[in-house]
Amino acid sequence: MLVNSENTFFSKYKQLKAYARIEGIIVGVLMSICFMFFIGGFRNILLSSISLLFLFSIFLYITIRTIRFQNKIVEERLSFRRAFAFPFYSLLYGNIIFVVFLLVYFIWFDNGYFIDQYLIMINDTRNSTIFQDYGITNNDIKQISTQLSEVSPIDISFQFFITNVIISAFVSVIVAIITRLYNRI
Repeated sequence: MLVNSENTFFSKYKQLKAYARIEGIIVGVLMSICFMFFIGGFRNILLSSISLLFLFSIFLYITIRTIRFQNKIVEERLSFRRAFAFPFYSLLYGNIIFVVFLLVYFIWFDNGYFIDQYLIMINDTRNSTIFQDYGITNNDIKQISTQLSEVSPIDISFQFFITNVIISAFVSVIVAIITRLYNRI
């Protein structure tokens, strides 16, 4: 009996990760498209808005796919742990694809554009009153500008990775709650 329960656990875990990898590919592509619209948003506010729509679509997509995984693949109600694990793994695999995309973008295509846009915003005189309200001096702004100009593509990509893993954990909790409540609606 113990062997069967272990085998069932590992087969369910293997199934969950296999489907999460497939969803992760799509999530990684969506994240990459979202980022490209974000970069375009530095020049056109409409592209920035589209970026936000893509960001929301990732959450919506992973919620729908988790519910579909529950209803069509597993065909039983998921435990909270599995309802958390599926979106988390999907977002994690998507995040890995996204970070590879970021490395390629920052190393070969960016040429400092991303950091330059942040430096322009930081050094803009229109923002000086906002910085003063928060107690940030001109010396602090110069120090931040110096540090930003020394950031490498790997540092930026790693920061995105860590941030996305933390956000993925929070999103996965929300998706797990929605998935668990779905049968009650």
